[in-house]
Amino acid sequence: MFRRALDDGLAELDVTMAQVGLAGELLARGPRTVADLSRAVGITPQGAALAIGHPRKIGWVTDSQAKRRGRSIMLEITGKGREGYLEAASIVEQVDKSLTGGMTAAERKGTLGGLKVVTDEGSSTR
Repeated sequence: MFRRALDDGLAELDVTMAQVGLAGELLARGPRTVADLSRAVGITPQGAALAIGHPRKIGWVTDSQAKRRGRSIMLEITGKGREGYLEAASIVEQVDKSLTGGMTAAERKGTLGGLKVVTDEGSSTR
């Protein structure tokens, strides 16, 4: 339910939660190679390259040749990407509040813990 609500909310920005996460990583840590991004978020370099392709296409991310790093490409968030990320973060916050607003702090903590277990189990089988 949470995943579906996030996907629906982010659809207006034409990005996925994974793409928002990569944009956030670039925003927080500055320019990175695909390999750097993959290590930071715990996915394969191929997965990171695939996921970052659309944000590059819509102008959230630019790329340039990395200095002194061989053929590596350096990715950097753009002004449009920063604005998009902040808008996406607002959407995620709204979805979170709408789905968990009536919960006590303990219920919310338990639900988030359960989501983490499900997410961790799902990622270990891939």
